Amino acid sequence: SLNIQSPVVDVLDFDCDGYEEIIYESKFINMYVKPDSGGSIQEIDFKEKAFNLLDVMSRRKEVSHYKLKSYEDTNYQNSLIYDNYQRSSLIDHFLPKEIDVNDFYNNNYKELGDFVNQKYEYEINIKDDDTIFRLKRNGVALGIEDFSKIGIIKTIQINQSSTIIKIDYQLNNLNQTKADIRFAIEFNFNLLSGDSRDRYYKFGKLKLEDKRLKSIGVVQKVKNAEIIDEWQKLSIEIESTAYTNFWRCPIETVSRSESGLEKLYQSSTILVVFDIELIDSWQNTLFLKIKSW
Repeated sequence: SLNIQSPVVDVLDFDCDGYEEIIYESKFINMYVKPDSGGSIQEIDFKEKAFNLLDVMSRRKEVSHYKLKSYEDTNYQNSLIYDNYQRSSLIDHFLPKEIDVNDFYNNNYKELGDFVNQKYEYEINIKDDDTIFRLKRNGVALGIEDFSKIGIIKTIQINQSSTIIKIDYQLNNLNQTKADIRFAIEFNFNLLSGDSRDRYYKFGKLKLEDKRLKSIGVVQKVKNAEIIDEWQKLSIEIESTAYTNFWRCPIETVSRSESGLEKLYQSSTILVVFDIELIDSWQNTLFLKIKSW
């Protein structure tokens, strides 16, 4: 409700999966955090537009797919890609350095960490107008030669009068030796169309050959990635305090219609990718900015 004067924070099993979710509700946004599923954000409701920015789906096997596998078009056979985790935002990956964005798009890689879909401890603090969620997990990430014990602390902070979500990341090396890692933070957004000219990516003043939300690509050494929706008159921006590489790709499913097989756009994935030589600790801050006009 737009009449809410102060933030409301509830901890309950909202989706009846046996685990508690953290539900934050202010005058401007609702946010649903799942500590048991990688400390990820499952939903952000932008109240001004009455729109869930994270209404995304994971690709699962369906009965109809068995028939599609016998279809002669190998292009569509290769498009039967399945996710082994729940798509959401603020998912913490440790990726092999030899893979690229196409490998990630095709789910053709091995996850090197044990943070995705795993349980994070959490604390909730309310200080004046700010609500702070502190999520923590100690786990393992496979390195080039050996595994490394790594701790992740991510702190989500939001002011009740704002639509800017501040996310502080801290990685701690729990070993005595340096860890050479590729750390990637996954975001997923659904603005309903991947091919429309009025919905597109923007990376500062950089001109993209293909800026559609269904495009696949990498932008290196920048601090900002933005998704623009001129139709709904809103934008979603990810800002990093450190230079980073942004990978982007769509989530697409395959279905059979009267006209034959077709790919269906479901949502857009943005990966914030850092190559890190982790000696003691590493820190960075992201800002998720939701704007309208």
